[in-house]
Amino acid sequence: MGLSNTATPVYYGQFRTAVMQGRIPVNREIAQEMNRIDALIANPNIFYDDEAVEGFVRFCEGEMTLTDGGDLHLLFSFKLWAEQIFGWYYYVQRSVYVPSADYHGGHYETRTILKRLTLKQYLIVARGAAKSMYAALIQAYFMTVDTSTTHQITTAPTMKQAERLCHRFVRPSRALADRCSSSLPRGRCRTRRAIACSVRNWRRPRRASRTF
Repeated sequence: MGLSNTATPVYYGQFRTAVMQGRIPVNREIAQEMNRIDALIANPNIFYDDEAVEGFVRFCEGEMTLTDGGDLHLLFSFKLWAEQIFGWYYYVQRSVYVPSADYHGGHYETRTILKRLTLKQYLIVARGAAKSMYAALIQAYFMTVDTSTTHQITTAPTMKQAERLCHRFVRPSRALADRCSSSLPRGRCRTRRAIACSVRNWRRPRRASRTF
């Protein structure tokens, strides 16, 4: 389908139908969030992209694994949360500097740029809702798919919690190296242990300084 300013999000539409039918009870805060999403659907300046959402789903289920190497199947709540991050976009006009062909001087051009609407997401759910797993999938997606950055920061109340979040997607990648992240460089190993050598491309995240 691609970009559309009239389409209803796929997973939100399924969730809303279940709520309207009384199969899923919601509280006041969830109802307010649903009203906000309905306002985004009605806004002609906000666009929904189902391909971006499905790209995240395909990455998680095709590239990521469980800690024991088994297949990962995303929970419906994960898809619903990810739809809020990757599903909404809007256009802005920016003045962009364009250098000349010989890189001596240049000029400014006004261009229309597509920007993602949601840059921060707050999840207020009970314990045991796999929040850390979801955060690890978001970290892994941006680390391997987003080419605009090579560094990310994970914050948590303790260093142990921050490291546990990062290790959630480092360990599965080591468990099934011949399948995970086939787009990553595999080095120059020519031995029979080529798969084991390629695993070393996944480095454990360096521990941040404990003193500030």
